[in-house]
This record gives sequence, C-alpha cells and structure tokens, in this order.
Amino acid sequence: MKSFLHYSLFGIFMILAIICFFADHDWISYPSFQVIGLLSPYIFVLALLIGIFYGIRTRYDLMIWFFICVGLTWESIIGLVGVDFQEGFAPNPEYKLKVMSLNAAQLEYTKDDIQKFADAVALYKADIICLQEIGIEKNWTNKDSVGFAMAKAFNMPYFSFSRHPNNIYGLAIFSKIPINSSEEIFLPIGNMNGAIRYHLTTKSNKNLTIYNIHLQSFNLAEQEDKSFGHLTRIIGEQQEEVQLIRKNLENKHAMLILGDMNSPPYLHTYKQLSEGFQDGFDKVHFEYGATLHTWMLPYKIDVQLYNDYIKCVLYENLAFEYSDHNIQLGVYEIY
Repeated sequence: MKSFLHYSLFGIFMILAIICFFADHDWISYPSFQVIGLLSPYIFVLALLIGIFYGIRTRYDLMIWFFICVGLTWESIIGLVGVDFQEGFAPNPEYKLKVMSLNAAQLEYTKDDIQKFADAVALYKADIICLQEIGIEKNWTNKDSVGFAMAKAFNMPYFSFSRHPNNIYGLAIFSKIPINSSEEIFLPIGNMNGAIRYHLTTKSNKNLTIYNIHLQSFNLAEQEDKSFGHLTRIIGEQQEEVQLIRKNLENKHAMLILGDMNSPPYLHTYKQLSEGFQDGFDKVHFEYGATLHTWMLPYKIDVQLYNDYIKCVLYENLAFEYSDHNIQLGVYEIY
C-alpha cells in the first residue's frame, strides 16, 4: 500500500513536471495548462526536497525519478538568473540611452506623494522612464497637471499619459528626447492592463519605438478570486493581448518592449511576445531576477525586450522601496 502511494505521488509530480517543461510550446498553450506551468518553481522545490528525503531513506529508485522532475522544472529557476554573455559592441555607438521601466503600484507606497516618488526615481538618472499603474481616480482630478508636476520633478521636458479619465491605472512615459506620437494598442477603461506605442527621435536622428505594456493582472489580493477558473481566464486574456501587440509591431528600426507582463519567462505568453527579441536581463546580467518583492512569488514578470537595431550594454534589476515591483534599468546602444 505504501509503495502504491509513493508511486502515485511520483506519478502526479511527473505529470505536472512534464506540463511545466513544455509550457512554452504552442501545443500546450491552453490557459488551463499554463496555470499548471505557474506552479513550476514550487514543483521544483518540492520535488527536490522529496528526492532528498527518499535519498536519505535509501529509496534510490524513487529519488532518481523525483530528481527527473527537478530537471523538468529547472527552467523556472534558471530563468531567475541572468546569463552574462557579453556581446561585441561597436566602439562608437551613434547614441546611448538609459531606459527605466517600473510598475508604480498606483503610488500606493508613497500615499500619492508625487514628489517623494519622483525624487526616488530621479536618482537613477534615466533618459526615458516608462511607468505602469500610474494614477488613482479618487486622488487625481487632473492628469495633465499631475503629468506636468511629475515631468518637472523628473526634469524631463517630454511626457505622455494614457487617455484614461484621471489616469486610472494608466501608462506613462517621461523622456529627455522628443516623443513624436503615441498610439494605443489596447487600453480598456477601468482596468490595469494596456499597451501604448511611442515614437521617439534620438539626438542623432534615429527612430526609436517603445511599447509600454501592462498585461492583465491576476489580482491576487486577499479579497480577490484565486480560483483555477479565474487564473485560466486571466492567462487567456494575456495571450489575446500579446497577439494584439504582435500584430502591431513595427520592427523596422530600434525598438523596445518593456513593462509588466504578469507572466514568467517559461510560459507561452512570454515566449510568444519575445519571439525575435532579446531580453536585457538574460544577456548582460548575472543575479537573482525575481521582480516582485515577496519571496512567496518567485517570478520574473517585468521585462525589457529589444530588437537587432539595439544592443544592451548594462541591465539592472533593482529593488525599489516605493513599489512592490523592482525597477528595470537598461542601457542601450542604438545603431
């Protein structure tokens, strides 16, 4: 009876681990399978501990099989560590930009103190700042005045807010270089999700397109729905949003896709969006890469992706006291 239970436990872990291993493939992209893929880091840890337990008990037959489960879920762990593959860069790039992206958490951590938030962000001396979840209806009655106030605090002459009335959960960009235009890819009223495309011109007259994105959030606050059906629906919405972004890509010159994906790198959502792009964190950095502050959610969900017209020369994933997300800070050479 005990052997049956042991092998049943292994069987369950093996099935889950196999789903996690193939979670980025098209044929297992169904949202229900993707929800299981979210469990990958937890399955890794549990399979490792159970494997060690059976090793101590000299049940090497079961130990080996659980370590296979560890191997199948390894990508969810290695995805949290950047790989320091240095690229060859031209000695005289035409232009270099420092780009910051951050989920501002609706300024909840500063109690809507714009100046406190701006002062903290300004310390990083970025040339372009892209924010997600910026603005709260009940406290901001005029998004234009707030935009001007933040632009002044950042010491940046150019900015653009999303069109939401009073900027509910909006997207924003602040820049030291001109913002020529912006277009909404999707921007549902009253929701946190959205994607906006900005066209900028560098000082060397190079075109730069930035996609500032915030894919649908799981909304896992205590009062929110945490059911399997809810998670499945959210992942389905994320996949639809990625399809909209991919249909509107303008991959003809330097381009960045950055923001809060609400999806880790080993799921199909990330693989679909990042196809044909490089991830700044993966290319030139070596550090634990979870972008949420809580160790209970070991996920890298905030990204900066770039195409072949750009090279990333520095990337940092930095803890920030005024948000539950980390700052993503990349330095790019544009050719």
